[in-house]
Amino acid sequence: MKMSYLSCVVTLLSASPLVSLANSWDQSQNDLILSSKAGTNNNLFNSSADTVSANLAELGLQWHWRQLYEGYALALPLTVQRRHYNTSLLDDVTLYTAQPAVRFFLNDSTDLSLETEFNRRQILRGDDAAEFLTAEQPSLLANSRLAQLVLQIGRAPDLQNVQIRLGSSREERELGWQALGSQDADYAQLRYSHKINENIALVLDASRRQEQQAELATDVDQAGAGVVVAWTGNQQFSLVLGRFSRNYQESLADVSGNYWQMTNQWQLSRQWQLALSSSRQSVLSYATDSVSQLDTRHQLELQWQPFAQHQIAFSVSRLRTSLDQQQYQRTRDLMALRWQWQLSEHWRTRLFTERLLQQVKQQPEREGVQFSAEISWLW
Repeated sequence: MKMSYLSCVVTLLSASPLVSLANSWDQSQNDLILSSKAGTNNNLFNSSADTVSANLAELGLQWHWRQLYEGYALALPLTVQRRHYNTSLLDDVTLYTAQPAVRFFLNDSTDLSLETEFNRRQILRGDDAAEFLTAEQPSLLANSRLAQLVLQIGRAPDLQNVQIRLGSSREERELGWQALGSQDADYAQLRYSHKINENIALVLDASRRQEQQAELATDVDQAGAGVVVAWTGNQQFSLVLGRFSRNYQESLADVSGNYWQMTNQWQLSRQWQLALSSSRQSVLSYATDSVSQLDTRHQLELQWQPFAQHQIAFSVSRLRTSLDQQQYQRTRDLMALRWQWQLSEHWRTRLFTERLLQQVKQQPEREGVQFSAEISWLW
């Protein structure tokens, strides 16, 4: 039931929305985490003028359950959050994410998984799809559903691996009691990995997605190739490069370009770890008056663990978004610092601070800083 080297490669490079789902299916799990969080934000609605400072209180529950049986396994990761803001009761909300999944171990080299996700998230005014809402309007809520089949075949799994994904996702947005558009997607993806020596594996990638933003439909095809290299036991590098072509059923100009996925994880020493990542992807637009967009993301994260109970992480990232149907480009720079302290076997505390800077051509910059503290209990 353990994953082979190339299975890990495919998981690492996969762009699946369920990447956080049980990456390890070789052991049972039943963990319950209760948490309490308090925070403050000096620009809650990501505004360039008349900024609003706010305090946030949040109660959370996480349940990580996975059970192994003869020939199959079941998993149910569940997260529930209740948020309260001191600004307006309109922003108070209960959010959740549930990811039920079942995996069948058909034989030593073949697995078949059915993975689902049910998600409710909040988009505050001034952010993403709610960027152009006014401060008087309620927060935007996005309810999404996803289901996918994943077939993983490995003939001599340590040398070759084929992964096939077939899936469908639906997201509906609402503003108060008013429906505010939807995003739908059906997709198929094929990835083939071949290990050519002890440290190098080659990867081939191809996918097709049929997507719809509101009433506008679009198809996107992409194909690429890449490599995964384990330089040493402490460093692993992966890169996939390819081309995408997006066509519209309506009278809109087709779009094509390059896409990539790159990661480099480096264990500098027992205490220090460095992670670099870069990607470019054609996705559905966050704006309702555009169908698709091109996202280019770069990120660096440095982790330091001076003691077994303490972990400090600093990250910096940049996300550049270009809307295909508009002359509109947005750049979001984020710096974050996190400190985690494992107080005991059951108690853990975390401190977060983030600084967000958003830039749009011919518009004032938007800047916000938030700080939060969380304490959690593991049962």
